[in-house]
Amino acid sequence: CDSYFRFGLHSVSIFLFYVTFTFMYYASDQWSTIGLGIAAFGCSMLFRPCENHLAVNSRAYAAHYKDIACVIIAMMLKMSCAYVFAPKEPRDHAMDSLKKLFDAIQAAFAKLSMGELNTDDGVTAS
Repeated sequence: CDSYFRFGLHSVSIFLFYVTFTFMYYASDQWSTIGLGIAAFGCSMLFRPCENHLAVNSRAYAAHYKDIACVIIAMMLKMSCAYVFAPKEPRDHAMDSLKKLFDAIQAAFAKLSMGELNTDDGVTAS
């Protein structure tokens, strides 16, 4: 526990862990949510106190693996529920709405340029 080598190795491991999953978050549209979840929730498993007792470590490791399994199962449930109940991503809904808005603005400008401007009372003004 008091080794400088262990401290350096642990520091490098934590750094590589975060670099890997934050890169996954920023670089992938499909896996960004998973990368963010792993980077955020994986930190609790990496920052554990060092203990020299073998029996305590074996019980602790068993508990940690159960925690990791719970996190993985929760992510898998979230992904499957999101796919079943919302097959379209929120960004796709937003882009569809933006396309409709753009088409409406374009049609309004086309009518305006042709002189087909309707007033509030329904009379066409020229």
